Amino acid sequence: MISMKTFWRRCNGPCGGFSVVVFLMALPVCAEPHITLDAPMTSVEVGEAFVVDIVIRDVPLVDSGVLTVNFDPRVIQLSGVLFPGAWDGDTAPGEIDNDVGTISKMKFATSQELRGNATIATLWFAATHPGKAEISVEPDRNTSVYGAGEAIFIAPHNQSITVVAPTDHHGH
Repeated sequence: MISMKTFWRRCNGPCGGFSVVVFLMALPVCAEPHITLDAPMTSVEVGEAFVVDIVIRDVPLVDSGVLTVNFDPRVIQLSGVLFPGAWDGDTAPGEIDNDVGTISKMKFATSQELRGNATIATLWFAATHPGKAEISVEPDRNTSVYGAGEAIFIAPHNQSITVVAPTDHHGH
């Protein structure tokens, strides 16, 4: 076993210090690819519109995918799906069913190589009735994400939205 003094002397030799720095900077962050549902507002009033972003995080490379999104149609209704400009390939909002509360076969693709974090789509919702609505992207046979032709396992994520009765802003 060598002493700390000997270790540091060797590390700070002709190229040793640089090697240690490069090694430490090259350590990967051990985050698994996952999808988050990011909502700037988690509590809204009946009648209000709100958005939820579907964001893929910590991916080494993503170029396409198909998602299924579930939501509570008794509390919220989907108004629309918007894809950012990075998704310039075969992109489609999928099959929207506000009676059941699903968006199935939502497709996204790009000719670019997206790495790290990327917003897949922005979902526009309307709050229709008081209650707590869960929105989720769950892995199933219709959910898959690819990078360079290889399937990427994506951990699911839920987002809760609380819809409250409107407040009387006029004092009536």
